[in-house]
Amino acid sequence: MTKFSGFGITPEYRFYLSDSPAPEGVYVAPFIRYQKFNISDKDVSDSEADFSAFGGGVVIGKQWVFKDKITLDLFLGPAYYSGKVSGQSGNTTFDTDAFDGFGLRTGINFGFKF
Repeated sequence: MTKFSGFGITPEYRFYLSDSPAPEGVYVAPFIRYQKFNISDKDVSDSEADFSAFGGGVVIGKQWVFKDKITLDLFLGPAYYSGKVSGQSGNTTFDTDAFDGFGLRTGINFGFKF
């Protein structure tokens, strides 16, 4: 079984385009992303590698506020990531295509306004 562990961070800055006061309404948000993972397959091939990726893009989204406390946020936009594998051991070649190149960032977030 292949195992992933690691973290990612994605700061963004939102420009709200609607007349509603932030954080409600339509927005455009440029972002950057950094990810660092350890990938291992100890069961079959005793292989392990470290992977890191850096990239960015822009999303268009809409956020709603319900009862002045609960938020729902939907977003979609293009992204580009560039990654590299280091410290690879064993005889398995890990497929990192999902973390490298052009892609689509989508999401649904639920939150609390305070």
